[in-house]
Amino acid sequence: MNSPRLLSSQSPRDLEAIVLEHYTWLLDWAHQLTRGTSEEAEDLVQDLFVRFMRMKNKPDLPDDDQARAYLYKALRNLFLSKRLRHGHDAVAGLLVVDFDSVAWAMSAVDRSKLLYVRSDLARICEYACIRRKSSRVAAALILRFFIGYLPTETMAILKSKRAGIDTLTQTARLEAKAYLERPSVLRFLDRSDKRPQASSKNLPEESDALFAELLHRIFAEPEGQCFPAGVLKDRYGTSIESPFSTDEIAHLVSCHACLHLATEILALPDLTLQFLPDIPSSGEAGPPAAWSEKTDLKKLRRKLRETYEHRPSKLQIIVDGVVRGVQTITGASSKVQIALQPLSKPGFVEILSEQGLGLLYLDLQPDETGLPNTQYAEVELSDGRQLSVSLTCSEGVPVVHVSYYDPLFEPEGEGPPSGAAESSKALVSVSSLSRQPYLGERGPHSWLDRLRHRLRRSSRLIGTFAVIACCTMVALLGLLDQSRGKKPTLDAFTLLSRSEEALRTSTPAHGAVRSRFDLEVTDSYGHTANDLEVEALRSADRPLRVVRLRAQNGTVVAAQEINAAGKESEFSNHHAQSSLKAEFETVSTDGVWQNAPDVRSFEDLAAGANNVSVIEVKDGYDIGFRRAATVDRPTIVEATLHIASDSMRPVAETLELQQGNTRRKYRFREVAYEVVPASEIHDADFRPASMSEATHLSTPEGGNATTDTAQLILQILEALSKQQQPVQDSIDVERGPDDKVTISGVLPSSSEKQAFMRSLKSVQGFNTLTMDLHSLEDQQTAESFAAKTLMVSNPISISDGRIALDGVLRDPLQAQGIEGSELDTRVHASAAALVEAGAELHREAWLADQIATKDFRADELQAMRPDKRARWLALLKLHLDACANHAKVIAKSLDPPSQSQDSITATTAAQPFPTVTDFQNGFTALVRVTSELDSSLASGFAISPESQSPSVTSAELEELITNLQAEERRLEATVDRLRNAIPQRSKT
Repeated sequence: MNSPRLLSSQSPRDLEAIVLEHYTWLLDWAHQLTRGTSEEAEDLVQDLFVRFMRMKNKPDLPDDDQARAYLYKALRNLFLSKRLRHGHDAVAGLLVVDFDSVAWAMSAVDRSKLLYVRSDLARICEYACIRRKSSRVAAALILRFFIGYLPTETMAILKSKRAGIDTLTQTARLEAKAYLERPSVLRFLDRSDKRPQASSKNLPEESDALFAELLHRIFAEPEGQCFPAGVLKDRYGTSIESPFSTDEIAHLVSCHACLHLATEILALPDLTLQFLPDIPSSGEAGPPAAWSEKTDLKKLRRKLRETYEHRPSKLQIIVDGVVRGVQTITGASSKVQIALQPLSKPGFVEILSEQGLGLLYLDLQPDETGLPNTQYAEVELSDGRQLSVSLTCSEGVPVVHVSYYDPLFEPEGEGPPSGAAESSKALVSVSSLSRQPYLGERGPHSWLDRLRHRLRRSSRLIGTFAVIACCTMVALLGLLDQSRGKKPTLDAFTLLSRSEEALRTSTPAHGAVRSRFDLEVTDSYGHTANDLEVEALRSADRPLRVVRLRAQNGTVVAAQEINAAGKESEFSNHHAQSSLKAEFETVSTDGVWQNAPDVRSFEDLAAGANNVSVIEVKDGYDIGFRRAATVDRPTIVEATLHIASDSMRPVAETLELQQGNTRRKYRFREVAYEVVPASEIHDADFRPASMSEATHLSTPEGGNATTDTAQLILQILEALSKQQQPVQDSIDVERGPDDKVTISGVLPSSSEKQAFMRSLKSVQGFNTLTMDLHSLEDQQTAESFAAKTLMVSNPISISDGRIALDGVLRDPLQAQGIEGSELDTRVHASAAALVEAGAELHREAWLADQIATKDFRADELQAMRPDKRARWLALLKLHLDACANHAKVIAKSLDPPSQSQDSITATTAAQPFPTVTDFQNGFTALVRVTSELDSSLASGFAISPESQSPSVTSAELEELITNLQAEERRLEATVDRLRNAIPQRSKT
């Protein structure tokens, strides 16, 4: 159930869903902008999706109008950016084989060169079909370039590491270029072995037909025999890195049926089916799927994944669509700074690869002076890579800082996938192409003869040469020793990324890891308060996670669950807590135990900390941070996570919590670790407890398993009424038809969410609640820079608009002698106050109606004990008083100042409602009147265009206020009568 709440308290809509909802609309606009083929328009929309999902400061688009306004602006900016840099970026200098895949090459190359591109593709395909018999490099090129598998998918098919795949692909590109330009220099190419192309016809122009023709040529003549039944499954089940011979790999990439079987075993998509629907072995595949929303979503997500796994060799820094710099990546760390024109006002910064893939996008928001303030964005890419961009402004000069880190270039990494290493390997296959003899070369000893001759003529220089040689040798040895002693500097988040990557690579697909930790909790004096155990089960490739807190006797005392949608739920065993010592209840309810050693959990804890450090110790690394304590809520002031160097796994953690003047230290130590394959994991394993434990959590011994829903809702509403107003405005309490109670909402901060959760843990029946609570910090990546609100439409300025019922406010003020700018200021302030009061009045009436008619059934109200009924009436009185206060503000603002407040409200005494039904109908009428008043005030007193007319007159407003006050007085009279009927001792 959605309540009428202020825009600032609404949760941002799912950005992926927004793009999907407007996908067809975006395609239509893309067609109009590009005026080209369907492929161009689709590529533009897909690029927009990638940019949209990679933005750090994501816009809040609460309705379709604002969503379309923003999406059109972003689509147009992206189109203009592409047009501005067309022909002036790194893409213009690339050959077709330099791109990751044929599909990306066809979308990126100049359309006027498609004839040459198709010719080159035919030759490269011929090279790959010849070369695959003798080298794996062609197999990598076929899978990666022609079929379009991602690096991780190619790694799985070939059973190789990322660096190995990149090396094979790069070598194949070098050979393919030589095959295009000078095929005679390739040593592996035996002319007697050269065979004709699978088809002599030219490649078609239409993209789908072109891909289909290339795949037909690749699979036309399989190399060797098919794998016997069960062999492929056994090969992929082994831990050997390269279980296939070159001949077997050649067959795998040339046989459609075997490749399809391999993708089925590895649970990978068969990318050939959309072009080659008939599989020789089975023939069960149907035609390509028709257009559907699911198909669009798959395409968008795959494009996002392609960007995530893409490894650039150059970074292009684009500012407002213009290439401002290009950085070639030659090592693990690459940094560049670009100073823009003084006093310039850039709108956005893009970081693109040399192939034109958008890796990072920063939408710049100027400050009050119109100049760009300090802003920052970063993104994590595959294999522990990180890319960041920031904009600073010094003395009016904007400076763009770009930093890129690729751990595969590190000495202990898996080797640089490109550069000198691959070039040297390629020279083995490419004959004398790289050897260019110069004129005047006399043979291998000519230079030595000349040196001897010169030395004979200048014997006095021998001593000098000897000294210089010795000094040079000493210097080189010193530098070599120094370089050996140096260790690459690692930052905290790089280590955390490596640890997370190690978890993914060491765990089978859809598998999980189960860890068990001893938890020691000590107080401020070092005394051990509790010895507990924490058990954690986490999926390697899904959000699923469950953490259980157990007592020494094995009883589950509390648990936290994160389901497949990322939703968090907490559970408490109040009976188990009551049987343990008092200190334990504090430990189980403060939530610190939920942060057992885990990379994701630690990153959440460190969010916003600017002093995260790394210390290398004997057996690994200690990553830690400190922060100042917050006065009004518990704060983790110090944290240290220990990552083992051999496994890169977090195995220990120390957290220090400060609450007021009290400190507690939590020490986690791993005692068991297990990798669980997918075949042994079930979704039920991620639930907080087994069925027997769940019953124990919900039902104390000798107690009644039935939850008193009325009592539960009453306690929740009372706890909510004690929260600050922003928290109250952000929470909804809903009772379902099955009496399940759901608490939902988006709170301003994670601390407020946790504080509200803690306030509910004392509620009897807390473990039966369905919690759907989030915070703005949960939905945005934690950064030290505050999120910016994007303007998606131009606001109406005071000079361009008017207040429809301006005279109702202006005339009484003019009668008091107020004129000029002061008059305008007073009018606009009063109008804004009226609109705000109308919205608040409507919400308070809605909340009162919920409590009176929705949260409690009539039989529950009649059966309530006097003390509970007094608490129920107190809640109603609270919201009715708020309604009355807002109504007085509205009435006072609209009535002439000369009229006293007493005359406004002086009426005859209101009569209470005679029955419960009439009483509940009175609240329904109150909501209807406040809704009409809210809409009328917004229509009459909000700034609007000149052409807009008010939907209400001042006389109708007065009638609405009169009806409102009459309804509110009758409800208050009824509440007062019911409260007076309750015995005094029951009220207390």
